Amino acid sequence: MTKLLSTLEAQHRALERIVGEVDEALKAADAGLVADRVRRLRTTLEVHLALEKAQFYPAFESGKAHASTSVARMFSQNMALIAEGLTGFFTRYSQPPADLARFEREWRATVGVLSSRISAEEKTLHPMFEALQA
Repeated sequence: MTKLLSTLEAQHRALERIVGEVDEALKAADAGLVADRVRRLRTTLEVHLALEKAQFYPAFESGKAHASTSVARMFSQNMALIAEGLTGFFTRYSQPPADLARFEREWRATVGVLSSRISAEEKTLHPMFEALQA
C-alpha cells in the first residue's frame, strides 16, 4: 500500500473514531460535547478532503487507465455534492444543538452517508489507485 493510501485510510479510521465520540456525547445528552466533537469531525474531514483533492484525485488524471480516471472523476464529483450537505450540517451544529432529538435524526443520516462513502472509496478507488501506481 502506498504512503498516500495509508494516510488516507488512517484518516478514515480517525473520522470513524470521532463519529463514535459524537455518539457517546449524544448518548450522554451533552449538547456542548456534541458540538465540540462535530467541530473536530469537520476539521478532520476538511484535512482529509484537501489531501484527496491535492494528491489522490490528480493521480488518476495522470494515469493511463481511462476507466479508472472516469470512476475517480465520478467519485470526486459525488464527494463535492456530499461535502455541500456536510457543510450545511456542520454549520447548523457548530453550536450546541438545542434539540438533541432533531440533531440525532440528522446525525444518523449524515453518518450513513459518510460511512458508505468511506467503504466505497476503500473497496473501489483505493485498489484502482494501487493498480495505477504499480
